Amino acid sequence: MSTLQRYQKFFLFFLFLILSNCIRAQEVAFERVVSGDLSEGKRVFVEAFWKTTEGYSEGASLDEFITDVVDKTWEDWKSLEQLFQKKDPNAFFIYAKQNGKVVGFALFTKTDNKDLKEVYIDQMAINSSEQRSGIGSALIDYFIKTLMPEVERIVLITRRTNVNALAFYVKNNFRECGYMHEGYDSTVYVGYERVIVKIGVA
Repeated sequence: MSTLQRYQKFFLFFLFLILSNCIRAQEVAFERVVSGDLSEGKRVFVEAFWKTTEGYSEGASLDEFITDVVDKTWEDWKSLEQLFQKKDPNAFFIYAKQNGKVVGFALFTKTDNKDLKEVYIDQMAINSSEQRSGIGSALIDYFIKTLMPEVERIVLITRRTNVNALAFYVKNNFRECGYMHEGYDSTVYVGYERVIVKIGVA
């Protein structure tokens, strides 16, 4: 083996180590949160919220924006915190962590549907810098495969104006459906569902 070949071999090995470390650094870990506080989740929630509301509506006044979006979103977060403090066994709070830092979270809750093993995506948020990297999809898969493999249907409600969320859910095999909370305006909100197909089950 010539000197040049030895250097080439060493360089390729060194490059392999660098790439391996980079891949490991980007790996995402998921965990169900059952105690402590949700401060890291709140940080992600707020950051993702402001990203979502960029260019909310050119025709909307500030009062309309605050009433329709900001106030409603804050109420959603307070409800989420109260549910967490109650340690409801039917609620699943999940963190997505990258290098030990929370970069996403989701809250799944079992519904009252007695005919199906059904859960509702109450909240989901991913850091804007990490969106479109597969974390959101992996988070849903983690819930299905690890926390509730018996789930048959996942439902959610989102704003019709949240085009990024709509595209994400369609990409993850959700489709529009009639699911809706009482009192919600169907011209503002839209329901989506994902039916979980069980392999080998007739």
